[in-house]
Amino acid sequence: MQEFSNAQIASADLPKIEDLTFTRLNRKLLTQILIFRIILSLGFAGFLVIFTLKNLERIPQIIWASSIGGAIIILLFMLVGYFGFFKKGFALREKDISYQRGLIFHKITTVPLSRIQHSELVRGPMDRMFGLSSVKIYTAGGSSSDVTIPGLTVEIAENIREYINSKIEKDADS
Repeated sequence: MQEFSNAQIASADLPKIEDLTFTRLNRKLLTQILIFRIILSLGFAGFLVIFTLKNLERIPQIIWASSIGGAIIILLFMLVGYFGFFKKGFALREKDISYQRGLIFHKITTVPLSRIQHSELVRGPMDRMFGLSSVKIYTAGGSSSDVTIPGLTVEIAENIREYINSKIEKDADS
């Protein structure tokens, strides 16, 4: 009979997730992010122009304030997209996969390979244009614990998916 053991671990002895070396995503994803944000910004700017032209004679101070505010919002939107890209990355280890993201709210999600139910490759129209792919990982914890790693070359995404699937099959056999 095996004895039960549940020894306490001191918090100072815990491995630091921050010590992981995260693999950066493909720079083509940055171009894709910026193009998408430019398109959204042009739509927002178009709305501001229409708003300004319709209200030009009413209160000029509000028009100038909304135009300057809109320009600041667009600039911040672009800057967060640009600098946020450099905070994204993934780390694949023997027993888990981690994905980090977030410029303002930094988030690291780690999924044990034993909790993964299945994975899939996702390639939208812009992904195909840039030769990129995403790996979507579905976990036993539900949709809130699922992870999608974007900005991978098709070859790397397929390799990650094959590795995950081989680990899932090994766990299922044992």
